[in-house]
Amino acid sequence: NLYGQDDLRLRRNLTLNLGIRWEGVRAPHEIKDRFSYGYGGDYDNLEARIGFAWMPEMRNSWLERLTGGPSNFVVRGGYGIYHSRLFQSIFSQSGLNFRAQPPNGFFGSFASPAPAIYEISDPSLGFVFTPGMATRSTEPSCSQTPSGCNGVKLPGGRLLTTLLLPEPSLGSPYVQQWNLTMERKLPWKMAVQLGYNGNRGIGYLFYQPLNTALFPMTSQAVLVDVGGGNFQQVVFDRACLANSTDPMCPNGALTTFSSLSSTSATLAQKGIVIDAGVPHGYISLSATRTTERRPDITSGRNVAVRNFGWSYYHAMVLKVTKVTSHGLSFSGFWTLSKTIETGSEATTTFVDTNVSTGQREPARSLRGLSSYDTRHRFVLSYAYELPWMKSQQGVLGRIVGGWNINGVTTFQSGNPFTVSVGYDMNLDGEGGDRPRISDPSFLYRSVDDGRAMSPCPTAVPPGVICPDSLSQTQLPGSIFIPPQAASTSALGGNNIVLTPGEDGSGSIARNTFFGHGMNNFDIAIWKQIRIYEQVSLQLRMEWYNLFNRTIFDLPSARTVISSIPMGRITAERNAFNYVNAARGGSARMGQFAIRLTF
Repeated sequence: NLYGQDDLRLRRNLTLNLGIRWEGVRAPHEIKDRFSYGYGGDYDNLEARIGFAWMPEMRNSWLERLTGGPSNFVVRGGYGIYHSRLFQSIFSQSGLNFRAQPPNGFFGSFASPAPAIYEISDPSLGFVFTPGMATRSTEPSCSQTPSGCNGVKLPGGRLLTTLLLPEPSLGSPYVQQWNLTMERKLPWKMAVQLGYNGNRGIGYLFYQPLNTALFPMTSQAVLVDVGGGNFQQVVFDRACLANSTDPMCPNGALTTFSSLSSTSATLAQKGIVIDAGVPHGYISLSATRTTERRPDITSGRNVAVRNFGWSYYHAMVLKVTKVTSHGLSFSGFWTLSKTIETGSEATTTFVDTNVSTGQREPARSLRGLSSYDTRHRFVLSYAYELPWMKSQQGVLGRIVGGWNINGVTTFQSGNPFTVSVGYDMNLDGEGGDRPRISDPSFLYRSVDDGRAMSPCPTAVPPGVICPDSLSQTQLPGSIFIPPQAASTSALGGNNIVLTPGEDGSGSIARNTFFGHGMNNFDIAIWKQIRIYEQVSLQLRMEWYNLFNRTIFDLPSARTVISSIPMGRITAERNAFNYVNAARGGSARMGQFAIRLTF
């Protein structure tokens, strides 16, 4: 890395900071070059830095009264570009790992078959991997017969693992940061600062699913005899949906078809009909045919690592401080902010993070509030030395004098969370689909009151889950499409919403509801007792969450097919994890300490 910087004092009241930095990042490599990570080095990372501080000299005007005159008011600002690094461990999680995929390795989970148990001498239960060989599926035993599997042929040779495929041009993510602040000195040794902070993240790691199942789709993986041994590719273009009147779909979206490799089931039982010499295939939630609908029949679900992620952060910050005088000092911050991005965590590929709802615009389908977005946050820290008998003279002074109070008060808005549908609604082989909503007025509401609602309202329609807590009225499961039920089977095949071939358009976005915020007071009262010149005794009492405010956790159920009613809150959260890291709740805790210093 190389950098250069300079501070220029252009005028007595104006200073300019300039800088430029270059960062070169070598390509990662295995120490003995046994395999390649698939992307090269990144050497075009230039980072500009600029900042200024200006102290206006306003005299004999209303601006002088506003700013306090020379030396009492300053304006600061700056802009910079900062690159991050890509460590291979970030995108080598579990099965998505360069070192554990063919031809380098193989990732597998080994379950001990009953009654066998795991043995330290053979933890893989006899599995042997040959480096350089890819494990692939075999052809069904009946595929070589003249009629195939009773009229169906299924070519084998599919790779039985998920591949992690980095973009060859994968580079270093970077962030642009900027700020502008105004500071004003106030009487009584106080100061106020008003500022705007912003940043834009570019090129964050993004996991993009590849080879997802398509609909409609002409499958190369399923061949059907349309007559006289003439095998044609099946066209998957028919789906069993809710309230279907198609006789092929007797159970609506939950219609089940026989295995395509069955040697006894008919084509109709397998969900295949021949129309004008063309075989058409049916799919449903119970028979998704995901494997057969992938464009590349030689591979399964693969994941690309790309620089698709981005973020925006904007914040207004108000700060008031007071240096110690008359025994009192404090510092108070109020931040009004908003964070929008395309996934809050790069090291997982599951719901609410990096699972896109479609392939046309995968990053845009994840655009939403960050999981750590905090709209309002106010923090006041303070210290006060009580003025009574500070010299601690006499017995009464030793008891009454020398007490100090320190504290931190925090008020904070709740963080957002996502409601998902709980099943593969568009049947593309990817999770993370989100429901639609019938009443948009509930969007961006706070679900924060987990107190019991007793007795349960009696005017509840038959089959509707009783809202036994106030939070369930804040987020009722009935507002979603489909409405909440205990399971997909409880929804019923004629009520389940399926949108095969769609990309999630019309569904709710990520993080469209808010959890409980924070109202917390932590305080300490202590005093120092001088015993001798170099010996003192400190008594200290501390309380965390002094007023015993409950901080409710997020709702237990955040999917529409959960057996737990939507919106029900069953736990508290320990936002600060103070005192005892193992405690899960937010109840008040206190401790008393005695310290001897000599």
